[in-house]
Amino acid sequence: MLKEAKSFYLTCCNCEHECLKKPLERISFKSLTDKGLRIEEFPQPMQKKIKLNFFYFEFLNSLISSLLRELKVILPEEEADDIAYTVHTTIFVYLAEECWDNCSNRCIKQHDQNAYCRFCSFGEHRLSCPREGETTYIQIMASEEDMAH
Repeated sequence: MLKEAKSFYLTCCNCEHECLKKPLERISFKSLTDKGLRIEEFPQPMQKKIKLNFFYFEFLNSLISSLLRELKVILPEEEADDIAYTVHTTIFVYLAEECWDNCSNRCIKQHDQNAYCRFCSFGEHRLSCPREGETTYIQIMASEEDMAH
């Protein structure tokens, strides 16, 4: 799943819609609503029709589809669907509360400049910490203020 997520992210970095380069620009959700997305069922910040949210929807739909495929190999379909739905819902609530409300999506807005933010990291392993002497602020292109943990 991580490999697929990284591949999706890299594809987005080069996409013609430039969701990650212009995250606050308005965009139509018609392609998503045509696929059955019921935008009104998501937390308020996720309903903003901007490229950042479009990215979140597309990225997480891809991730949840991958999760569902993996789960259906080892679990009954109904149980796999329940788990995938719970994960999907939980992630969107997290995005609304943490990414929108607490850090204003700084990690996505600065994805090409800074691999750190207050709530997440982009890898499967914990990132090196300058406060612990494992790296320097210059190497990670961050300031001490960025590292509020």
